[in-house]
Amino acid sequence: MTASHPGPKAVRGVIICMGLMLLCNVEAYGQEPSVPDTVSSLEEVVVSTRRSPVGFSDDGNVDINLSRLSGLGGMFGETDVVNMLKKLPGVTSLSDMGSGLSVDGADFSQTSFEIDGVPVYFPYRLGGVFSAFNTWHFQRVSFERSPFSGASPARLGSRVGFHAYVKPAAETFTGRGSVGLLSSSLALRVSPSEKISLSGAARISYINQIYGKMLKVNDSRIATDFCDLNLTWIWRPDPGNTVTANGFMSRDVAEYGSSSYNGDLEIRWFNRQVSLGWRHTGRVDMNHRIYFTDFRNALRVGLMDIRMRAPSALENAGVSGEFVFPAIKGMADLVAGYSFNYYRLTPLWCESSGFGQDMEPVRNVQDCYEGKIFGDAGFQVDENLRLGFSVSGYIWKNGSYHRADASPRLSLKLRFGSWSLAASGGVNHQYLHRIGFSEIGLASDFWFGASESSGPQLSAGGGVELSHRLPFGLTAAVSVYCRRVCGQPEYDGMIFDLIDREYDSMSHILDSDGYNAGAAISIRRESGRLTGMASYGYGVARRKYSGSDSWHYGATAPGHSLTISAEYAIDPRWTVGADFMLNSGRRYTPVEQLYMIGGNIISVYGGRNSAQLPLYHRLDLSAVFKIPPCGRNGRIRQSLSLGLLNAYGHRNVDARYFFIDSETGEYRQRDQSSLFRFLPSVSYILSF
Repeated sequence: MTASHPGPKAVRGVIICMGLMLLCNVEAYGQEPSVPDTVSSLEEVVVSTRRSPVGFSDDGNVDINLSRLSGLGGMFGETDVVNMLKKLPGVTSLSDMGSGLSVDGADFSQTSFEIDGVPVYFPYRLGGVFSAFNTWHFQRVSFERSPFSGASPARLGSRVGFHAYVKPAAETFTGRGSVGLLSSSLALRVSPSEKISLSGAARISYINQIYGKMLKVNDSRIATDFCDLNLTWIWRPDPGNTVTANGFMSRDVAEYGSSSYNGDLEIRWFNRQVSLGWRHTGRVDMNHRIYFTDFRNALRVGLMDIRMRAPSALENAGVSGEFVFPAIKGMADLVAGYSFNYYRLTPLWCESSGFGQDMEPVRNVQDCYEGKIFGDAGFQVDENLRLGFSVSGYIWKNGSYHRADASPRLSLKLRFGSWSLAASGGVNHQYLHRIGFSEIGLASDFWFGASESSGPQLSAGGGVELSHRLPFGLTAAVSVYCRRVCGQPEYDGMIFDLIDREYDSMSHILDSDGYNAGAAISIRRESGRLTGMASYGYGVARRKYSGSDSWHYGATAPGHSLTISAEYAIDPRWTVGADFMLNSGRRYTPVEQLYMIGGNIISVYGGRNSAQLPLYHRLDLSAVFKIPPCGRNGRIRQSLSLGLLNAYGHRNVDARYFFIDSETGEYRQRDQSSLFRFLPSVSYILSF
């Protein structure tokens, strides 16, 4: 099957047009426009320039103010923050079906996601349109490309934090609801007094009912649905103390069927989280929390008369806290903290029937303990120079295996005129591993703990970013990074290994050492009628696997990436936007030869991750029309959100495999395209 695409001229045209839109809008640069964020009173009129909800710091970290979201850049009335992060340099999910964020070549599992400091272990959905986070329940989102603070979890990659509202608003009742072609959601927040607040958000999809026919390609069919729920309760007995309780749940199901194989596959996965936190403001600020969070999945496979079920689970109970001490003579900031986690891990195991004799499953359960203490110190040498030092001490235990490690980190921030320089580096450890046979990080992947046979992951290195403020509200930035990585696990097997009567997932682990390195350049504009960013990056991820002296590409090698994103406020009612993404194709291990021996198909594979899928590129268009407000004091606000995913209908390739032609008996190569080709959306949004 040949993938259709617009050709290099069409792609080049898209890039040029969007680049001109972003960089050459003279009207936006030359005047202070009238925009929807205008605030007025009886005595004076204050006009505030429209600002992007995305704020950038000198070190490449990002803070997203969710109250400023225009509704653009999303689908079906939802602006998904995880998808927004994919527009940043060096951030990708490698494909539409990819479940995860790879930042600067890091593995998906090395990026941590949290709700108010509590981890969520698999916040992804099939197809990449949504994540499991309901944007409208939260106040802001933080993205740390290279986390410096010891409060960050034991991960090698980036940190994404979702933060709920922390302060009740007296006697308020607000809400937001959306009804779209794919899903509907409702978010409410009530504060009966200045001391108590309760908020909740729920979302449910009906993808199969509306888009079922679009999910059928050739002899295959795909079905998926999901729902999620967030609850937050805040009690503020006095100005110095705040108690917060959070609850979160998400459920997903995805099904795949193929008449060529006379088989079907189903994956179900669940996230749950509950937490209780106490924040104290005084001479020493404190923040403590206790929590329970878990992730469970179950893979079901049917192939002719064979039936297999392969579940896995991760359960995590823990406590953590931070102490922020008063600044010493206005120069030094000191933070100390702790965490203790208990993990009950059940790596993938399989039970099956249809072989004439049922299999005896090999089921491993790991009870793991992780303790951490840390200290951060920041020194403001002068108004232009700041130095930072952080160190974390870890203790890890998995059965009879135990170890202790230290992770030191250094940072520097320097400003000189319109220039700023940020650098950071250090050593990080990770004791939780996630692998699977999906290649793109699907929910069938499973977690396991560091042990004698597969020790902790480690990274050592850092990065530098140089930024410069330009005329017309533009900022340009250049960044480079290089990290040595060790103990990187990958799954060395296939889904058909589940048929083995003595299948043991822990016997299919392949460790590797290597490095991640790359660079990126970007230019952005954060205020005015026209906002947006254009970036280009290139990165490599090279690995040496156990038992091999040769270098191979890592599974998450980023290659080339180009992103152009623009948003333009035509007037106070209409806002339009466009996002163009172009990435190198995902790496995979190819089948080079096939043999038929004794009625069995024998596959001969090439070098690990030695082949690459075709170039990935996509253009998304969106528009929001704000209906004039109504109700008392214009409190009721309405809008229509329009979107077109993959506007020129390019069939991006997500997977490549061989199949048997039932008519000719020949073995042929097939490219599996993305879940969606053209995907239009219309949503009605009501808020008050």
